[in-house]
Amino acid sequence: MVSFGSFLKGLFNYSMEPQRADPRQGHFSEIARSAKIGRNVVFGDWSSVGCFTTIGDNVMFGPWAKVGNDCVIGNDVQLGSHTRVAAGSYVAPGTILGDHDLVTKNGVIPDRCSGSMVQEDANGAFRVITSVAIFMIPAGIFNSYDDVSEALDLWQWGETYHDPAKDLEHFRI
Repeated sequence: MVSFGSFLKGLFNYSMEPQRADPRQGHFSEIARSAKIGRNVVFGDWSSVGCFTTIGDNVMFGPWAKVGNDCVIGNDVQLGSHTRVAAGSYVAPGTILGDHDLVTKNGVIPDRCSGSMVQEDANGAFRVITSVAIFMIPAGIFNSYDDVSEALDLWQWGETYHDPAKDLEHFRI
């Protein structure tokens, strides 16, 4: 019988040690063992590939590029630094994605995954500044900086917070 821990180890390479057994894999990359990887694929440092994803031939990942579960990436694709491909998305052969782009099932949102800044004032209100949006969140909506960070991470993936009333889009100015 396989333990749950062994099952999880079988799905992911979770080691935070640099994994360089395959010279195509960047330092600290996480590639699900269930992913199908084509020929001549190069992974940038800190890149990741989710479960049951198919990556075509001659694909290049920039550093921190992330591909979710159940995605298909065609041949000859370039993913820029910090690019995210949301779960279940398809990237056509020959596509070149710029840095910080978000790919969803509905298309590409440029610069969605760029750097951000979160500030909290003395009253507990938050201001979130990204390269494409500013959000002003009144005090009492989120309990902590960590809650705001979780909402921001979901927003960058094109998803909504588990409580729809706390979706960042409600607070865009």
